[in-house]
Amino acid sequence: MKTLHIFIFLSAALCSCVNQKFLSKNQVVFKVESLGNGKGQIKAYHTSGKTIHVSIKDSGDVLLIKKHDSTGSDFILPTIVTTRFNTNSKYDSLAAIGSYYYPETLFPLPGDSNSNHLFITPQRLQYSEDNFVLQLVTTPLKVRPAFTKKRLKDSLSLQALAELNIGASLGLKRTWGVYKAHPYDNGQKARSTSLSGSFFFSLGGTNIKPITIRYYRPYEKTELAVSYGATILFGFNSINIGLSAGTDHLFDRNIGKRWIYDGSLWYGITLAYDIVK
Repeated sequence: MKTLHIFIFLSAALCSCVNQKFLSKNQVVFKVESLGNGKGQIKAYHTSGKTIHVSIKDSGDVLLIKKHDSTGSDFILPTIVTTRFNTNSKYDSLAAIGSYYYPETLFPLPGDSNSNHLFITPQRLQYSEDNFVLQLVTTPLKVRPAFTKKRLKDSLSLQALAELNIGASLGLKRTWGVYKAHPYDNGQKARSTSLSGSFFFSLGGTNIKPITIRYYRPYEKTELAVSYGATILFGFNSINIGLSAGTDHLFDRNIGKRWIYDGSLWYGITLAYDIVK
């Protein structure tokens, strides 16, 4: 049970921050600023050397970025003016944004004398976020530790079993995201890796051998079992794989009370897919 307690502790430790996003260090974002008299400019801003708590909204073409609990601009350092323009020109839609955003894909423009051509447009924005996640899970491989009791004539060695089961898990996920100004080859703009800790509940079948029920029944049979426990998962986008620890309990309690593994800890390889995050 100590291992299960460790899984639970790690899952709880991840809950220190929920539904928060942080810009990574040394990122570049942009802002459209009005100069008055029908003039405007796009200025590139460089974040300071620390993570910044922000809110990020995907508007479809750009990410809108705002410092959490603040409307001030002191959290990012002005770096360079990338271009100046007339607000009644084709840049008018950008001027309407009026907040920090990413990506800057239009500037500097070739042949635009108002653009600073020494500025190199960054290719991606990096950020991290914490949020609750609901996942569809299955544990196709379970390992049951060796079982020994003096009152049994025979002990059982370590068991590795392939089983069919399906369930759900709820926990907290830390995600490290990358948003590209230009899509990847598959057309996506965002990719992410993650680490999550969660508690799961599942239903499935487990093979009951006569020796594991003290020969109460002389033949093998697959019994319906409920499983619960904790898991630590590593993810890429919405696909996750990791390690889990849990216990099984048979629905047929007449067999379950004789099954030597009923309520005993097992370890497993778990696969999961993010449903809600």
